[in-house]
Amino acid sequence: MNKKNNSHSVAMNLIIATLVTLGLVSAANAQTAAAGSFTDPRDGKNYRTVKIGDQTWMAENLNYETSNSSCYDNDPANCTKYGRLYSWNVAINACQGLGSSWRLPTNADWNSLVQAVGGRKIAGKNLKSKTGWEGDNSCADTHGFSALPGGSRSDNAFLNAGWDGDWWSATGNGGSIQIMLSNHNEVIESDGGSAGTGRFGFSVRCVQGTKSDAGQAEQSSGAAMTESRRGELRVSSPDFLKGGQLTGGRTRANIQRTVMQNMAALRHAFSRRLRDNPNLSGTITVKLSIDEFGRVIFAQMVSSTLNDPELENTVVTRVKSWDFGEINVPGDVTEATYPFTFTQ
Repeated sequence: MNKKNNSHSVAMNLIIATLVTLGLVSAANAQTAAAGSFTDPRDGKNYRTVKIGDQTWMAENLNYETSNSSCYDNDPANCTKYGRLYSWNVAINACQGLGSSWRLPTNADWNSLVQAVGGRKIAGKNLKSKTGWEGDNSCADTHGFSALPGGSRSDNAFLNAGWDGDWWSATGNGGSIQIMLSNHNEVIESDGGSAGTGRFGFSVRCVQGTKSDAGQAEQSSGAAMTESRRGELRVSSPDFLKGGQLTGGRTRANIQRTVMQNMAALRHAFSRRLRDNPNLSGTITVKLSIDEFGRVIFAQMVSSTLNDPELENTVVTRVKSWDFGEINVPGDVTEATYPFTFTQ
């Protein structure tokens, strides 16, 4: 019996080696991620887990209800889909409350994960769930991490579910480190954020292991993922907010509120571009048309001093995805023009 099992094991190893040689399977994927599960002792919810490299991670976002946590748009269905959004301090306690050495991952833990799935420039593609990302068909989920775009919360505004995923790290210097995955982007990024105020809500993945394990990860992780430069974004007052005419039935307040709710995603896109273009700055002006249901049916760049086609395209694409909410004006189309100024 042992001889038969050994022969089977040798055969499987030969098959895997052949697939790697042919390029049909990566060397990283040849080390099969070990799937498992556990139950949260606090509320009885079951979670999938996955072992990637030497780490055991939750394979879905935490959905434990506690103070200073919320569902996206305050809709319980979004908690079921994406898990809850937590402030930083609550996220740390929420992971520790699982017991069994579960904790909020450090930046070193995230770096180790990134290395295990192919490095920063491809980790986004390999970590993202194959479904759930708006219009993005490149997600591979090669290791079963199944990252979903749960969006974020800034004060009382909910931002970019379906487009962005943001997760807390326990590492910080006067604040947190925020891990970001974005639609149509194979890169994983990190960004500094203000943790102490409780203003922001991000998704949470817990990792299993002691703090000594985290220290070892810090030493071995190298520079797999470094903190991105943090750009700033302001909206210059459009003409219709200075007394100019607004075409259509929407109020100035409705339009301005929706624009401001979506500033975080544009700023994150700018911060990501600063990595490749550190001198980037300028203003892009976008004209958009909004139908009665709140959909952007037209968006076009009118002018730009950015001289960065990638960021310009990202801004216009994001504007096209905004939802301004339905109004009771059948057949209405409201037009507005907005200048977005990016500075460092």
